[in-house]
Amino acid sequence: MSVPMHVRWLQKTAPALPFRLWQKWSGERLFLPFYHVVSDENPVHIRHLYPVRTVRQFEDDLDFLLKHFEPVSLERIFAYSFDNQIFTKPSFHLTFDDGLRECFDVIRPILLQKGIPATFFLNSAFVDNQDLMFRYKASLLAEVGQTLSLNCSYAERHKLDDLASACGLDFRAFLQQQKPYLTIAQIKKMRDEGFTFGAHSVDHPLLSALSKDEQMQQISQSMDFVKSAFNLDYQAFAFPFTDDGINPGQLFSEKTKTLSFGGAGLKADAAPHHLQRFAMERTSLPARAIVSAEFAYTCLRKMAGKHRVER
Repeated sequence: MSVPMHVRWLQKTAPALPFRLWQKWSGERLFLPFYHVVSDENPVHIRHLYPVRTVRQFEDDLDFLLKHFEPVSLERIFAYSFDNQIFTKPSFHLTFDDGLRECFDVIRPILLQKGIPATFFLNSAFVDNQDLMFRYKASLLAEVGQTLSLNCSYAERHKLDDLASACGLDFRAFLQQQKPYLTIAQIKKMRDEGFTFGAHSVDHPLLSALSKDEQMQQISQSMDFVKSAFNLDYQAFAFPFTDDGINPGQLFSEKTKTLSFGGAGLKADAAPHHLQRFAMERTSLPARAIVSAEFAYTCLRKMAGKHRVER
């Protein structure tokens, strides 16, 4: 999740101008920032993978977003995508991937206090702490010196279990003691409080590395679980890692009315009902620098004719 040099340059220079100018020049009305976790403790299963926003950083992020955008619900995003209901004001919708426990303990109270809706994307294999994502296993192994585990792919994930056994690391005990994921009870409480949920695959593979049948299984099985377990009347899916090399329009039937999300930043997408989100965790810089740079970069991409993700 390293930040390219040209983006780092924009993060330094773009905030010199009022953000409202970047909003105006970009012409963008909908911004979809996403996170995984917010914590002051830098959890060990995430520590070696990507930066974590602290509570103070996250609250500052939200204050910046609320100053420049109107928070909108997932229902409003559906209306925009399927019914062509445009946004008359700059708007944002928060999403969170992986269904981590901090979504309930840390993030939820802040969002409720500030009145901000959000959507949380769940991996069906991990809800209720039934299993641990292979990248999180790799981070635990890196913490005890097994840094080569960070290079392990989804297809090689069994090697992580073998390595853990060899060095006395018990993933099952970690799940039982630390409970890194949301429970069904917590998710239902959040749903009743107005938060929305979607699927994020079964166990977080890079979908482009799978066969078409395996891709469909990961998508359909996880969406079926989320919809039935939490009695939802809508379907949303966020691609794990990236949607590069995939055509979402070929994976979702128009009849299912599924809204899907990627993580390519502030871009348009050729696939119908597929929206791109922006990762907020790639740096510890404040939201003003991060978001200003992305809107400035969007202006440059539009000038170069590279604002749209083609499929």
